[in-house]
Amino acid sequence: MREIKFRGRVKNTINPQWVYGIVIPPQYSSWEDWTLFDGERRWIVDAKTVGQYTGLMDSEENEIYEGDIISFPYRRRTETGVVYYVNSGYLVKNKVCLHDDDLQSVMFYKEIHVIGNVHDNPEIFKE
Repeated sequence: MREIKFRGRVKNTINPQWVYGIVIPPQYSSWEDWTLFDGERRWIVDAKTVGQYTGLMDSEENEIYEGDIISFPYRRRTETGVVYYVNSGYLVKNKVCLHDDDLQSVMFYKEIHVIGNVHDNPEIFKE
């Protein structure tokens, strides 16, 4: 069974940190903000940074989340792509193919590396 968890960046702090756990959007709670429970405490997170764990790990055992930027080999060179969720599946948007690839298909390359995310490192992958 796949582990269901999310990450989000803590809102309104001088040095925003990432927290991991279960997320509750405001429409399902009495709080006005997006909330993430890490098992011990409740964090208020920036809704734009919330991403779900894909259930997959890169070559170095790093968890892959929605919004992560990954690198992978493609036709004898290294390509980058952004992981995102659509229609009950994860896709990778990359610049080479000019279309989206299923994340499971990209995982066949074996040498997948999380190199950042669209929130902390937007310069890595610009449209």
